[in-house]
Amino acid sequence: AIQRCRSIKENIPAGRLVGFLARKRMEHGEVDQAIDLLQGQIAGVEATRYPRIIGEVRAVLAEALAKRGDLAAAKVEARKVVALKETLANTRPLASAYKVLSDIAVAQDDLQVALRDYQLYSDVNKGYLTEVKTRELAYQLVHIESQQKNQQIELLNRQNSLLQLQQRIDQQKAANSRLMMLLFAIFTLFVVFWAYKTKRMQMSVRRMAETDALTDICNRHHFTLQAEKMLAQ
Repeated sequence: AIQRCRSIKENIPAGRLVGFLARKRMEHGEVDQAIDLLQGQIAGVEATRYPRIIGEVRAVLAEALAKRGDLAAAKVEARKVVALKETLANTRPLASAYKVLSDIAVAQDDLQVALRDYQLYSDVNKGYLTEVKTRELAYQLVHIESQQKNQQIELLNRQNSLLQLQQRIDQQKAANSRLMMLLFAIFTLFVVFWAYKTKRMQMSVRRMAETDALTDICNRHHFTLQAEKMLAQ
């Protein structure tokens, strides 16, 4: 990854990768390999002219040199980091540089300088940790706000689904009502038609009973009924 970044002239991410890889090698006890890596890449890191990357790589180099016992070279690298303190306030590289200087002073029995550098390390490290916690808190707040917004969106989606379902139910009810009205109208027409047909049938049967089919005049039975009514009147 470092080589690929170098090939496309992305020196800043390459510098960060150099510092990361060097720390990993130190964690695995590969101090010499870490120093070789850092010293081989320091020119490219310096070319970035980015104080944070330069300070980070030189701070790791100072730690590695101090671990190997090369205190003079470690002190030089740490001083180069401290020289960038105006742009590295409350950062891990500056805290690391002060810690290296303090440990070197202890090893050289210069306790006054060791105490001074350790106090500077403590102040910078405290500020660095405070900033880290502040960023973590800000991240947590943003994460919580994001979750709340997602929950609100989910709630709105559910409400929208309920409204759509209610709309479909209302439409179905309206369709059922129209169907019932249509069925009632058909039933009413059927009853009226059936009553009309029944009445016509009754009249036809009565006419057949009271009329002679050949002459189409009233028959004797009808004459007798009508005569009885007239006599009664």
